[in-house]
Amino acid sequence: MALYKGFSFKNWQKTKSFKITDVSVVKQDLMNQLYTQRGERVHLRTFGTDIERLLFAPFDERTVTAIANQVRAVID
Repeated sequence: MALYKGFSFKNWQKTKSFKITDVSVVKQDLMNQLYTQRGERVHLRTFGTDIERLLFAPFDERTVTAIANQVRAVID
């Protein structure tokens, strides 16, 4: 029995089913939040990350720390 259930349009290409479970759901949810820019979702201004914006900032310790903190916040 699957603990986590969800659906993905990407899964249709591989298995002809929208249904995904367990590890696939968790991975897809994490990727959705990492790839969504903060403020992009309607009524969810804090959903997502600023990683895309930070990729074009000067690559110094401050930028690396900011990216790492945002990834940890998504995982937590």
